Amino acid sequence: MIRTVLCYRCETWVMSNKIESALGAFERKILRRIVGPVNENGQWRIRYNQEGMEQYLDMEIVTHIKLRRLEWAGHTNRMENQRIPRKIMEGRIYGKTPTGRPKDRWADVVREDARQVLGGLAWKRTPLDRSDWKRRIEEVKAIAEEDEIH
Repeated sequence: MIRTVLCYRCETWVMSNKIESALGAFERKILRRIVGPVNENGQWRIRYNQEGMEQYLDMEIVTHIKLRRLEWAGHTNRMENQRIPRKIMEGRIYGKTPTGRPKDRWADVVREDARQVLGGLAWKRTPLDRSDWKRRIEEVKAIAEEDEIH
């Protein structure tokens, strides 16, 4: 239930490394709280992060968010050009930009997710075949869950 609330509308997030590490820390903190302490030789101690993750048997929250974002990217990429989400995804904002480094865009983050999670697939072309895109996402989910079990 915590993951459901935490990940509400996560498909549209642009996460920095700082946010990713904060989400990972939050996840480990919650897991330690859920699984509770362990009694070793009459002494109670808080479980280590790895012990909590071993009992959880699911993929990490950041991987879950990246996969959800890729699913949404495929969905919006298959939409008709007149649909509002597709217009927003492909739209450009014109005007004066602030000085300094540009902020990360959602499309850039999705491209990086596809490179990391799916091995560099072209996320603009591949999702057009819905069944192939879904199969690839499901394969990555299965691998991620298998990695968490072992």
